[in-house]
Amino acid sequence: LDSLREESVHLQITIERRLRRRIIDVLEDLANGFRDHQANGIQLQHFGGLYDNALIFLYRLLFVLYAESRDLLPAKPGGPGANARYREGYSLARLVDRLRDKSQFDSDAFETLYEHLLKLFHLINGDRKEQNVACGVTQYDGGLFNPQDYPLLEKWRIGDKSLANVLRQLAFAQ
Repeated sequence: LDSLREESVHLQITIERRLRRRIIDVLEDLANGFRDHQANGIQLQHFGGLYDNALIFLYRLLFVLYAESRDLLPAKPGGPGANARYREGYSLARLVDRLRDKSQFDSDAFETLYEHLLKLFHLINGDRKEQNVACGVTQYDGGLFNPQDYPLLEKWRIGDKSLANVLRQLAFAQ
């Protein structure tokens, strides 16, 4: 039993270390995507704000992925609690097949994924209550999705290729 316990603790430490490294890598890729997008005009003096905003954006993505996987957001294709309008118009789940195809989202010249995510974040924030009702989405007003609290995320953009890479790292087993 002692040997089994030691192996279990060692495995737990190894998994935690890998997960921590993976999240740091994703955060770095996300921040680099914002920095490299020329229209954002991010300079060295903005790096503190860049880190903070990339971290908030990552928290938002993790929240949505978790909420959709646990049916806290109505992304499933059918059954009780499903909402086709949310799934087809807003969910991250609808992007899975396109993200699997590496030929999709192959250029940073476009910002369609980012625009899609902004719409999703505004819906979750409850900016327009009639949309929440139509999509079957509860307003999560804890501040994480509040555009007034994070104006740089409203102003900045990240290209499709960079953002697709981040989403792939989060959504698919590596």
